[in-house]
Amino acid sequence: MANAVKWVRSSGAVRSAASLARSLAARWKRLGRIERGKRWPLIGAAWGLAVALVVLGAWQLGWLSTAEWLMLDARFLGRYLLEPRPERSPVTVVAIDDRAVAQYGRWPWPRAIQAELIYAILDAEPSVLGIDIVYAELDDAWADSRLARVLSREIPVVLAAAKGQDEELWPEELFLTPNASVGHINTAVDGDGVVRRIPMEVQTSRGSLKAFSWQVAALAHPRRSEPLPLPPLDAGGRFFINYRPSQVNGSLSAMGIAETLSAADILEGRMRDRLRGRPVLLGVTAAGLETHDRHLTPLRPLGSIAGVYIHAAAVSALLDGEHLVQSNGLAAVLLTLGISVVMGVAGFGLRPWQAALLFAAFVLGIGGAALYFFAAAGVWVPVIPPYLALLATFGGSLWYGHSQAEREARRIRETFRRYVSPEVVDLLLDHPDLAQTEGGRREVTVLFADVRGFTAYAESTPPEVVVRQLNRRLEMMAESVLLHGGMVDKFVGDGIMALFGAPVPAEDHAERAVRAGLHMLRQIEVERQANPGKREHLEIGVGIHTGQAIVGSIGSPRRKDYTAIGDAVNVAARLQELAPSGSVVASAETMEKLGARLEMHVEPLGQTQIRGRAEPVELYRLTPGPAPVNVRELDQLS
Repeated sequence: MANAVKWVRSSGAVRSAASLARSLAARWKRLGRIERGKRWPLIGAAWGLAVALVVLGAWQLGWLSTAEWLMLDARFLGRYLLEPRPERSPVTVVAIDDRAVAQYGRWPWPRAIQAELIYAILDAEPSVLGIDIVYAELDDAWADSRLARVLSREIPVVLAAAKGQDEELWPEELFLTPNASVGHINTAVDGDGVVRRIPMEVQTSRGSLKAFSWQVAALAHPRRSEPLPLPPLDAGGRFFINYRPSQVNGSLSAMGIAETLSAADILEGRMRDRLRGRPVLLGVTAAGLETHDRHLTPLRPLGSIAGVYIHAAAVSALLDGEHLVQSNGLAAVLLTLGISVVMGVAGFGLRPWQAALLFAAFVLGIGGAALYFFAAAGVWVPVIPPYLALLATFGGSLWYGHSQAEREARRIRETFRRYVSPEVVDLLLDHPDLAQTEGGRREVTVLFADVRGFTAYAESTPPEVVVRQLNRRLEMMAESVLLHGGMVDKFVGDGIMALFGAPVPAEDHAERAVRAGLHMLRQIEVERQANPGKREHLEIGVGIHTGQAIVGSIGSPRRKDYTAIGDAVNVAARLQELAPSGSVVASAETMEKLGARLEMHVEPLGQTQIRGRAEPVELYRLTPGPAPVNVRELDQLS
C-alpha cells in the first residue's frame, strides 16, 4: 500500500487529477452561468433528487399507470410504423363477418349451420382449431349430436370457457370429446379499457383452467414432443400480448393481426386450402354482434376489435416466441434518479438554452432507446418516471432562473430608478435594444449643476448639517433630471452630471435639459419662499450644451460606467463654471434645438472664450420667468 502511494505521488497522478478537475471547473464556469461562490449545482442536484423521489413514490403507488400504458401503446404504433410485420401471421381466423351474416342470417346461427362450418374447417386439415364461441347450452338434439360428432375428429380442438364475477360458462359435456380441450377466453382489461394481457390461468369450480390462446398455441407447436416455452408473467400471473400486425393494402387493419377468411367462403367450399396445416381460430367479427367481446387494444386507431383477433395475436406471439418483457423496476429507479440529478445540475448550472438542448436530448434519447429495446427485444422500459422527473426538474430550473432574473430585474429597476425616470427604466427592460450599451457616437444634451459657495458654507457649518443640506440639494437636482426624462450620470462632489437623449434616444433632449435646469432653480426659489427667515440658502448654477459625444458602457472589464465623453461634456462642464448663481447658461447649439415657447428670461451673453477650446462659444443666460419666450427668435433677444 505504501509503495502504491509513493508511486502515485511520484508519477504526478495527483497533480494531473487536480489539473483536470480545475480544467473541467473552468470549462463549466465558461459554459454555464455559475459564478464563484454560487451553489447552483448543489441546489440543482438536491432539487433533482427530491423530484425523482416524489415521482418514484407516485409510480409505486400506481398513480402514473394510465400515462405509462399510453406510452407503451405509442411504442406498439411506433414499431408498426417503422417496421410492420414482414410476413403474414401463422394464425388464420375464420370470421363470422358481415358478409356471412348477410348470407346465412342473423347470429346466432342454427346449431346445424355451425356444425357444417366447423366440419368444413376440420375437413381442410388445420393443425388445430380454436373455437371462440362458448357452447354452454344445448339446442336442437339432432344438431347438437351432429356438432359433437364433428368435434370428435382426430384434429385437436380447443373449446372456449369463461369465468365471470357471478357465473362460469363451460362447454356442455356432450361437446367434450377426447380430442377437445378447454381454455378460458378471459382477458385482463386495464384501467383505461385496453386489453394488453391475458391471465395464464384462472381458478374455477372445476380447478385451474389455462388460457384459450395458450392451449391453441401448445397444440399448434411444431415440435409437440417439446413443451411450449412459458411466456414471462407479471405479478398477477398474466402474460402480455405482443400485437405485431402486418400491413393490409398499405394500412393498419385488424386483418393484419391474422389472415382472415369469411365463414361464407369456407361454407361454400372456397379457400379451404389456405387452412391446411395452420392453427385456425373461429370467431364472430360482424359489426353489432357480440359487443361484449369487443375491446380496445394498444393499436388504438383500430378502435374496438373482436376478441378472436386478440386471441389470434396472443397465439401468434406464443408460436413465434416474441414475448414482451417488462424491464426490472430497479433499472427504472436508477435511471430516474440519475437523469433527474443530472438534469437538475445542468438546469440550474447552465444557461436556459443550453439546459433546453440537454432536456431535448434526454427526451429524444430515452424515447429512442425505449422504442429500440421494444422493437428489437420486446423489452418494455417504463419512461413516464424519467420523463416526469425530467420535466419537473427542468421546469423547476426554469422557474428558479426566472425568479432569479426577476429578482435581478427588480434590483436593476430599483437601482436605475435613482438615475433615470421609472418610465425609462420600464422601457429599457421591455426593449433593451433601444439602449446603446456599447460605446457609440450620438447627439445628446449634457447638463452640469453645481452648488455655489459650498466650500465656505462647509467651513462654517457643522458636518451633520452640511451633509444634510448637500443631500437635499443633490436630491432636488436629481428629481428635476428624472422628472424631465434625463439620466443622472454621476454626482461630482457637490454637483451633478446628467444626460438627455441617452440611454433612450429622444428628439427633444435639449428642451428636456433646459426644462430640468429651470425646474431646479424654481425648486430653490420655492424653498426660499417657504423659509423666509433662514439665513443660509445654497444656490446652484447650471450649464447645458448639446453636441456629439461617445455614449455607452466605458471602463475596464471589471468596472464599467454608462456615461458620455467628448467635447460636448467638456463644454457643458465649463458652462456650469461660468453660470452665475440662480441661472442656467446654455450654448447656442442647445438653444437652436429648442422648438417650444418656454417660460423663462433669456439674456444673450455673446461669444465667450472657454477654457480648453480654441473656438469661442455663443452663450445665453436663462432664468425662470412668468411669460413664455419663443426661443426660435434668438435674433430679437439681443
